Amino acid sequence: LNRIEGEIQFLTTGKAGSDTRRQFVQEYDGTAEAALVAVDLIETTRDVKATTDRLDEFLRAHSGSVAGAKALYRKGSLISNSGLGMEPRGADPTPRFLQVVAIVDELEGGQYPDCEWVRTAPNLISGFFVSDSQPPQYAEGNLDRTLAEYSRFIDKHLDANAPEDLFGSNISYVITSKMGPLFQRK
Repeated sequence: LNRIEGEIQFLTTGKAGSDTRRQFVQEYDGTAEAALVAVDLIETTRDVKATTDRLDEFLRAHSGSVAGAKALYRKGSLISNSGLGMEPRGADPTPRFLQVVAIVDELEGGQYPDCEWVRTAPNLISGFFVSDSQPPQYAEGNLDRTLAEYSRFIDKHLDANAPEDLFGSNISYVITSKMGPLFQRK
């Protein structure tokens, strides 16, 4: 068991090549471990839509599993970080942001087992990328929608019993670096 766990760690950290991963998936086909490694074999291309479609196909077969959570997180990460691959510079990022919010809600909704991708799901929202080289033009009402979702994120993730968590956390980053500029735009 320790050998297999070590092999999986090697395969999922990016140190193993694609051929090694494919061989592992083939040898252990049908296992949860092979499914985890298979997520890494889903090719990421500049075509974000094509990549997310492949992740969706994987998700249909692995919904509710740790491998499904990994694939869903990866999809959220692509959408969160790929503004230029999904919308032109200066376009309204709200539809893409709402997709990321829905993914985080799904990951945290209880249908996936506790795992790394469920626990780090909030990073998809705090790390949401919007290019500032050409400021986005928000459609009517979308600044308010975006601010409302950020506010809901804070309400959900702020632990009132641990105020020290506010500083140096996703919460303070969202307030200062995400919400602050949006309020200034209003």
